[in-house]
Amino acid sequence: MGALLSSPWFRAFLAIFVLRYFRLFVAIIAYHTSRSVPITPHPTYTEDHVTVILPVEAPTSEEFQECFGRIFANRPAQIFVVTTGREKVQLVKDFCISKAFVDKVTRVTVLDCPKRSKRERLVYALRKVRTEFVVQCDETVFWPFLFLPHVLAPFENPCVGIVGTCKRVRRFPEMRGFDGFLNLCGILRLERTNFDLAASHAVDGGCSCVSGRTCAWRTAILQNEPFIYDFTHEMVAGNGPLNAGDDKFITLWMIRHGWKVRHQSCPEARIETILGISKGGANQSAAQKFIAQLIRWARTSARDNPAALFASWNLIYRYPWTATAVFFNSIFNYAALWDPAIMLTFYVALQDGQVSFALGGIKKPMYLLVAWICLSKLVKGAGHFWRYPADICYVPFVVLFAYFHSGIKLWATITKNNISWGSREGVDEHTAKQ
Repeated sequence: MGALLSSPWFRAFLAIFVLRYFRLFVAIIAYHTSRSVPITPHPTYTEDHVTVILPVEAPTSEEFQECFGRIFANRPAQIFVVTTGREKVQLVKDFCISKAFVDKVTRVTVLDCPKRSKRERLVYALRKVRTEFVVQCDETVFWPFLFLPHVLAPFENPCVGIVGTCKRVRRFPEMRGFDGFLNLCGILRLERTNFDLAASHAVDGGCSCVSGRTCAWRTAILQNEPFIYDFTHEMVAGNGPLNAGDDKFITLWMIRHGWKVRHQSCPEARIETILGISKGGANQSAAQKFIAQLIRWARTSARDNPAALFASWNLIYRYPWTATAVFFNSIFNYAALWDPAIMLTFYVALQDGQVSFALGGIKKPMYLLVAWICLSKLVKGAGHFWRYPADICYVPFVVLFAYFHSGIKLWATITKNNISWGSREGVDEHTAKQ
């Protein structure tokens, strides 16, 4: 060991390696020790205390119809379906009548919001909510049948203001080649997100973003007028009001105002969705739509993560691990920079005879390092490859995509003041007019 540490290049390699992978080591341990809040024997809150808000763009799609059926099967007190235009309102009503989604347990109301902004639609429905809790759901999300009791469980703690869930992208085995690869990229994107959220929450209770695909809030918090004003008037460098990043805004607003965040990672609270396929976005290919989504998410992180660190000491004080390992780390986490730096410093260190002798040569240690780097990119998505071993054939391309994503992230950082939604037509019309 003394011979190794005597080399300045090996010390540099060791420092970069630790900076790069210490967070992963901690996350692996934390992820496997994370636990969801269980349902109490006598819950204070039930489905009768829940209103679901469902913003809809494509009321004739199979995804919306399955999504609505799954929500209805969970028996919330009320469902607000929010869309824009008389034609879409009538399509939703016709669907509900044709499928007999009308009973005395769950009341269904279709709202015609004049604006297509997701934030405006959410607020439009929020003002009409009368239950203690509200759950927002995207139209391409599919709940399990005992979903709501497990989402409500953390609210037994009166300090909890928002609850997030774990997510899984549906795999379409019939999709092979490039289409199958895009579907896999979407799957691994959310698998990594699940892993990171569960791990950071297990360490210090923090959460970087409660996904807006499905999340639950205390209604009173979101019906607060100061929140509604801030939510609908968020600006970026004079541009806005902002439409994208609604879930990130709500998460950070909750943290800044002292509310606790909870992440439920149990199978009963796991929603399904679709990502990386060509459904939706009529004038976009699957690749264009998916990349547009990645850019939008990366822009939101580039805008909000640094701002969250400097704007709120509450985040750093209450959630130090989340603040440093997630928010701060996201600013510098570029695989296309870190991995070459690790390999270069290690290769130069191996040119020292003492180092190469101690490690058994040059080629073998380099091959092992390359294997380590590649395999480390599969850790968070290992569960998927266990369920679908046929996807192992895509592993080399998954590794390459990690470096491609560094380019996406850099571009998103440079263009972070671009506030367009990107992957859905018409959503930004109100912003463009203003």
